[in-house]
Amino acid sequence: MPPDSVMRLVSLYQAGYSIAELSRLIGSHHRVIVRELRAVGVRIRTLQEAYAQTRRNEAVSRERRRMPVDETFFDSLDTEAKLWVLGVIASDGYVGPYELTLAVAETDIDMVEKVRMALGSKHKISISKGYWKDGYNRQRIVRILIGSVRLARRLADLGFKSPKSFTAPFPNGLSVDDALIFCRGAFDGDGSISFIMRRGRRTTRPEWSVSFCGSRAMVEGFAATITARLGANFRRRAVRHQSTDIYYANYSSNMAKEVAFALYAGASMYLNRKMELAERMCGQELRDPSTRKNV
Repeated sequence: MPPDSVMRLVSLYQAGYSIAELSRLIGSHHRVIVRELRAVGVRIRTLQEAYAQTRRNEAVSRERRRMPVDETFFDSLDTEAKLWVLGVIASDGYVGPYELTLAVAETDIDMVEKVRMALGSKHKISISKGYWKDGYNRQRIVRILIGSVRLARRLADLGFKSPKSFTAPFPNGLSVDDALIFCRGAFDGDGSISFIMRRGRRTTRPEWSVSFCGSRAMVEGFAATITARLGANFRRRAVRHQSTDIYYANYSSNMAKEVAFALYAGASMYLNRKMELAERMCGQELRDPSTRKNV
């Protein structure tokens, strides 16, 4: 199981999901769920603890149903906020039959706050007590769970019902401008901006790279949108990652800068951390709306 999927699994289990619920949500056998949790040091609840947690979940669920949220938010995808939030959910969200859950690393808490604000929600943002270790980094997990049958059904109609890591579709019928906004939300969740220091004869300079991963349909849609905006020279094929059904597309050097500029120039909805990296790579302020004219 990919590390980011295990991170979300740990987050949801610590937040109160049962092994059976996780099995249905992730689409894996319950023994696989238990094995993955134990492998990262998570203690599995006893039967008595599981029963008590179920009762608490039912009480919390009743409380959440009384909290406000714009249940018509995704009825029409006609604003930047709606397209960006949909992209975020397509990459980092879990859509169950009755609720929407978003869980990310603590460094990306601003993304959860922006999603909550856009949805007109007052649901609580919780932070895990334990830490998730990803390589050399130790971070807590930030999570919001929004109970809404209508929102969940609308997202399922759009094709984003969990488990969706390998099957999430790219929305049909979007203009290039709207598709770029959706791509920015998805990239904020499952994209990366990185660089290595390339040493020349006289100077050392950073060589940037932009990469996006997801289902085959998502990566192909992302690559097609970039090609439609920037031209045939930016055409990329969705490459399958090793033995999984996760695909990726990669852009490097000057192409990476052009892709980042196309995604973030003039944006008002974005993940702060990636906007800062994009601005650093492009060497200019991208949050100014006037920069959108140059895309």
